[in-house]
Amino acid sequence: MADGLRRRYGRGMSLLLLSLLACGEPDTGSPSSLPDRAPGERAPVTRHCDDQDPLRCLLPWPSSAFMTVDPSTETGLRVAVDADALPVPDDPGALNRADGFSRLTPVATAIDGVLADDGLAPYPAWSTDAALRIYNAEPTDPGYGEAVPLWTRVWTGSGDYDPDSILIGFPRRPLAPDAEHVVVLTDDVRLVDGSTPARPRETAVILGLEAPATEEEAALAAYHAPTRALVEHVGLDPAHILRIWDFTTRSRDDATRRLASMIDQVAAAADGMAVELDAFATSSDPYIAGVLRGRVTGVPDFRGADGRLVLDEAGLPIPQGSTEAPFRVMLPVAEADYHVSLYGHGTGGDVTDGSFDSDFARYGIAKASTEFIGWTGAELVPLFSSLHAFQQGIEGSTAGLMQAVANTQAIARVLDDGPLSDALAADTILGFDNPDAGLRPDMAVPLWTGGSLGGAMGSVISASFPQIGYSVCNVPNGAWTHTIPGSLLYDTAVEPVLSNVYDDAIDVIHQFIMSQTTWDDIDGAAWADAAIDKGTMFLLQESMDDPVVPNAGTDILAVALDARMVGPALQEIPGLDSADEVRTGAGLTQYRVPATGAYDVHGFAARDTPAGAAAFEQIVEFALSVWEDEDPRITFPDGCAEVTPSGDCDFSTVWTE
Repeated sequence: MADGLRRRYGRGMSLLLLSLLACGEPDTGSPSSLPDRAPGERAPVTRHCDDQDPLRCLLPWPSSAFMTVDPSTETGLRVAVDADALPVPDDPGALNRADGFSRLTPVATAIDGVLADDGLAPYPAWSTDAALRIYNAEPTDPGYGEAVPLWTRVWTGSGDYDPDSILIGFPRRPLAPDAEHVVVLTDDVRLVDGSTPARPRETAVILGLEAPATEEEAALAAYHAPTRALVEHVGLDPAHILRIWDFTTRSRDDATRRLASMIDQVAAAADGMAVELDAFATSSDPYIAGVLRGRVTGVPDFRGADGRLVLDEAGLPIPQGSTEAPFRVMLPVAEADYHVSLYGHGTGGDVTDGSFDSDFARYGIAKASTEFIGWTGAELVPLFSSLHAFQQGIEGSTAGLMQAVANTQAIARVLDDGPLSDALAADTILGFDNPDAGLRPDMAVPLWTGGSLGGAMGSVISASFPQIGYSVCNVPNGAWTHTIPGSLLYDTAVEPVLSNVYDDAIDVIHQFIMSQTTWDDIDGAAWADAAIDKGTMFLLQESMDDPVVPNAGTDILAVALDARMVGPALQEIPGLDSADEVRTGAGLTQYRVPATGAYDVHGFAARDTPAGAAAFEQIVEFALSVWEDEDPRITFPDGCAEVTPSGDCDFSTVWTE
């Protein structure tokens, strides 16, 4: 928390407004004169809806209108969304626990009419001068007055709400923590008929273009004095602003403290855990000794009967009993204790995923797999069904993934000289002779490997686990609300399902972007500061024009991790320096393959193609540099440099399988 000069928690303005509104007296037309809010003062004018955006109650988003003073939090605030402001019966409880909005949050406002392309900045823009802009407005922050680079997209309404539009801006990097931000929409936008969208009266009052006529308008004008100062500071003409609003981001650790507590509690409970072995299978692969499946028992379960976390008064998870963590271990044929890569499956997969078994075994590496709760093939339909109450559904989904991370910590613990290590070293496993008898997993330096969902969750696991210092994330993403909209999953499943619940496409995407604050607990971009502090090394691999994990999601994860581009860039990501090799931090390499199918593009690393071979070459060379050379480094693969026409990783014309 900054010193008292930086923060003044002005309850007076909010309480005065509430008392005036509660009195029920008729408006005299002569509003009270209120003192201007001081720069840095946290005193939101909390409201049920925001009249600046009359088309939807909880727009524009995010907004200080949906925050309230809370002196117990680091920011002095917390989110305050009324349940009855949501379009369907729902529970915004997870949102309202946050001490500010996500640092990855999209910003959005609705427009009456269909927007043309004027003033927009579609991906892969890195725009600071589009019609929609985000400014750092925290007066003591070094970045005060800077515009945050973003890209924009428009969704158009359907059914009863056609022809409305919602304009959404997606920041290209995480916003500053515990900082006020101002969002501006200028009159550079146009409707398809060539006209300029109307400026609401409330906007004019905020900007000082019109005098307050009511007590509420007077309170807004006083509150937004620092907003007007920001407008002057950055040189904007108020007459050309159509919408303007502010919000405050959550504090640095607010997104990570719940999962960090769960991991600590699992570690503390490790001595009480055991393993149940379910099946052991030998293999015809000469490099694989066998595959063992089982469960870790006695793992703390932090979820209640409704699938959501149960929290104490401090907002930290409380175990409600114990659960089991399913695992699968592929054992290599080994002559000594063997290194281990923890592994996570993709969306629709499960713990039985055998991808890369032979590849890892060839190098004497064991693969220990976990399972992501709610995202297996058997669980996706119930997951989508739970989204009929979207905010509550995302809270439940996030809780499941957090529990899966806790389960994975349990697997790592029992592998490290625990009961699973003992089982893997035994002379026999479930009645079979053990080819690796007497040998144990070497967990001194475990690695994470995962692709797609396994890459996204791997970025969280690698940032949060004390054991993991090295991580491979193939086609990963950060910022879930930047990634899923526009993806194959959104277009074919999420939007069609939710269109039966919500009025139109605008309502669906509105609810989705609102949920980023809830996603933060299991978002690698939200965990990036922790990863950097811990010194985790990441190899990130991006598949260009990926329809399953759109590149915007991989980009923001790379930017958040302060990655460097290893090898030639196939699409520039501003803010990423280039490097021939990376020895600390994160390195990103971009791959392109022919568009022969959505899953050929997305799953290129698992294909028996030159691109797949190059991707695995890069993975295994990184792993061996950690374990054998003890000189960790991420390098550009020869399988790209010596195979593609341009010496990059563009395999558009090089594709055999």
